[in-house]
Amino acid sequence: MLQPAVTAVPLLIGVFVGAPPPAQEHLGVLVGQLTRRTLPAMFLTGALVATAHGLVHWARPSFHPTVDETAPRNTAQPTDAWLINREAVMPDGSRISSDACPGTHRCVGSTGTWLQYHPSAHPVPIQLVEAGILLALTLLVLTTLFLRIPRRGPRDPLPPAHPLTKG
Repeated sequence: MLQPAVTAVPLLIGVFVGAPPPAQEHLGVLVGQLTRRTLPAMFLTGALVATAHGLVHWARPSFHPTVDETAPRNTAQPTDAWLINREAVMPDGSRISSDACPGTHRCVGSTGTWLQYHPSAHPVPIQLVEAGILLALTLLVLTTLFLRIPRRGPRDPLPPAHPLTKG
């Protein structure tokens, strides 16, 4: 039987791979300063990185306006497009989610398909917005980190050495 710490290592590696290393290190230092405990700081940093990654992934489709298009029934999605939503258009103009159509008679009378997607030209603006958000969060973490570092004036003595160490 494996110990819990050994089985958690792949999970932690996967969590920490999600964000760029400098951002993780700065966040880890800040969390370490706040908690003053190594293991809780490591796990809390991992949870914060995973939460930030999940929130950015969830909000990514809304970082740039999508293209809304009504097409003939059973139209395939445009090539090189990131499909966000697909719905069947009914004769009265209402839309029914395509997920509700298979195996039911709800979409039999549909007159078309409504597509919501990002064309192949949208990934760069989406990535720029995402990078700006992550850069702002990194600057916030760095500012908070540097404000928490105690300052010493030119005449302030260094703290006394620990009695068990030489120096």
